[in-house]
Amino acid sequence: MSKVFSAKRKSVKFDYEFLDGKSENLEVISLSSKEQEEVADIEVNSTHSVIEKFKTILKKQLVNNDKKTVDKIIKEQYSEGDLIDFSNSLSSLIHETKEKK
Repeated sequence: MSKVFSAKRKSVKFDYEFLDGKSENLEVISLSSKEQEEVADIEVNSTHSVIEKFKTILKKQLVNNDKKTVDKIIKEQYSEGDLIDFSNSLSSLIHETKEKK
């Protein structure tokens, strides 16, 4: 049996529970090489820049979802959570699901 490759992005569905108790089913997609390059080019010279970089990454990862919902998640993770850890967890979720297949 031969392995088949394609440029199709990996995606995973997951549930997000907001602090108000409401839940939303969302989809995360892997970043393309072009998007990774764009994000890597963002100049990081302060903590603020790092946070802005991860806000951009999250918007790209969650692009297939309602924009208002994504903005609410980013605001909540920024104020009460950890944007960097959340983004990394979404990336890990994609890799874990890919490895299971």
